[in-house]
Amino acid sequence: MENGGILDDLWAYRVGADQYLLVWNASNIEQKLDWLHRWAGSDPDIIIVNTSLDTVMVAVQGPSVHQLKNLESVSHLPHFGFTQTKIGDISVFVSRTGYTGEDGFEVIADAVKALPLWESFMAEGVKPCGLGARDSLRMEAGMMLCGLDMDTSTNPFEAGLGWLVDLGKGDFVGKSALLEIKRQGVKRKLVGFQIDGREIARSGYKVVKDGKEVGEVTSAGPSPTLGINIGFAYVPIELATLGTEIEIVI
Repeated sequence: MENGGILDDLWAYRVGADQYLLVWNASNIEQKLDWLHRWAGSDPDIIIVNTSLDTVMVAVQGPSVHQLKNLESVSHLPHFGFTQTKIGDISVFVSRTGYTGEDGFEVIADAVKALPLWESFMAEGVKPCGLGARDSLRMEAGMMLCGLDMDTSTNPFEAGLGWLVDLGKGDFVGKSALLEIKRQGVKRKLVGFQIDGREIARSGYKVVKDGKEVGEVTSAGPSPTLGINIGFAYVPIELATLGTEIEIVI
């Protein structure tokens, strides 16, 4: 954003010499489209097409993903690689990406092919995974969720994403703001935490240190892999060190 904030995290696939496929979070689609149209302006060479309601994505994730016959033809893809192919008679766009911390693929097809595509994976023994399970996986992997852990009021440096920002390249939206933020330094930082006990924190819960409110939980939940409850929170930069003990008001 112009203020250095984060509109979303997305994949931008160059599918043609002058054509890109943008894959972002499903929430607040209109806000993101408005932003794109605003920056595209009246340039006749820029055409933006929203295919959100015309397409479907099935994310197939896990250590056994390469054993699936449906994905044999794309098992050679490098991480973050993509291609257009077919699963049976269904034309699909496949990328070796995911949001779980596991190896896997994300498969995009026409919406009218959603059911047969889904059934083809179920027939191979793939197990459905709901958003709750997905949320645990992405938190275990340290993956943030836009709208909770970062938003337009959050800058990449406090969110731990400064490594993705190249301030040395040419001009881009928000560059001036980010240069100033980096010059001044951030006052807070996103950290991961684990809870000593069975309680589960939730987004919006207050973080307390020495009796004083110092931050707020952004994401939290159970970690089946670790057998503990975990989460993310923004805290003052001086508290953003490994081993710091805080309290969360539950």
